[in-house]
Amino acid sequence: MASIKIQKRIGKAQARDELATLIEAVNTGDGAVEITDYGKVAAVLLSVKDYEWL
Repeated sequence: MASIKIQKRIGKAQARDELATLIEAVNTGDGAVEITDYGKVAAVLLSVKDYEWL
């Protein structure tokens, strides 16, 4: 079974500032992005392809 590659981990404030860039990155196959809140993973941004695979 394949797994989803995590490209990077960033805080939610940075994710908010870079959302368009992050969306483009995950959709070009760079991998998913973990979004943290106070150092803990709160959400994961992934491509539609990876989402459908799940």
